[in-house]
Amino acid sequence: GIPLIDAMRLGPQDKFPDWRKQNKGRNVYYLLPLLLGIAGAFFHYKKNRRDFIPVLIFFFFTGLAIVIYLNEIPVTPRERDYAVGGSFYVYCIWTGIGTLFLFSWLRKVLPGYAAALLSIMVSLFVPIWMAMENYDDHDRSGRYVARDVAYNYLNSCDKNAILFTNADNDTYPLWYAQETEGIRTDVRLILAPFLTADWYIEKLSDWHNEAAPVEMIISKDKYASGDLNYVPYYKRLPDPAPAKSLLEFVGSDDPRALIRTDRESPINYYPVDKVIMQPVEPGNDPVVATLNNKGLYKHSIAALDIIAANIGKRPIYFLSTQLPD
Repeated sequence: GIPLIDAMRLGPQDKFPDWRKQNKGRNVYYLLPLLLGIAGAFFHYKKNRRDFIPVLIFFFFTGLAIVIYLNEIPVTPRERDYAVGGSFYVYCIWTGIGTLFLFSWLRKVLPGYAAALLSIMVSLFVPIWMAMENYDDHDRSGRYVARDVAYNYLNSCDKNAILFTNADNDTYPLWYAQETEGIRTDVRLILAPFLTADWYIEKLSDWHNEAAPVEMIISKDKYASGDLNYVPYYKRLPDPAPAKSLLEFVGSDDPRALIRTDRESPINYYPVDKVIMQPVEPGNDPVVATLNNKGLYKHSIAALDIIAANIGKRPIYFLSTQLPD
């Protein structure tokens, strides 16, 4: 918001096209939040160094250090400010202490009550100005795209369907549509990455709203045991095999279904990497899926399990093509 500084950093501001000048995301703060926080940090250091140093360390390790450690990409689907939330708390403390700095400075030239009132008014102006600048580009009223997309996704599914989703941005609007507006609560949502969690697999056995429990071939206890956290591939049989038979083999504790490696005890494995997903009907070609030829993690086994157990019984849909391998 200060032309001289903006011109040094961003170029002449009078050359901005109108669409940039009128962009709701173009907010100016005139360095006020920055200066108030720096003043507070300076005052904090001056008045109590022993208290300032640990707060500064906390600010560093929850801010700059995390940015360096995470090495985040510059463009993501949404803001990732929560990753450095701790440093925000510290800086808010310093902006509050900045009010004390203003008071101590004004008290030298004004009576105490006048200095207190003026320092509070000046400090309050900063968050008020920020709210005025930020409100228009953070106002979500009238924005229904996410809700409408979720509505369309759910209503494109047949009755009692299973719908695999893959990420937060896919899933949150669907949860809202079902839980808040009661839209197509018969559709069972399965967040594929959550299939790594034992509790999530266990919950699939329960009714959720009007959505029926999800059948699975391998027992929930087997998933919870840790034996299926990672299952390697060792080719032992000709391809392909029925998916149901393969999953029964993978989930079996029969010594004949285990293989001994360099570990002390035998482990589960899968002996083919191509599976027939549904019974072959006369005149139709079988649906054959190719598995990873190195090994499968639990979430992939669980996803395959759900598909194999429910194909032909319930409609199955995939919201994202980026499901686990």
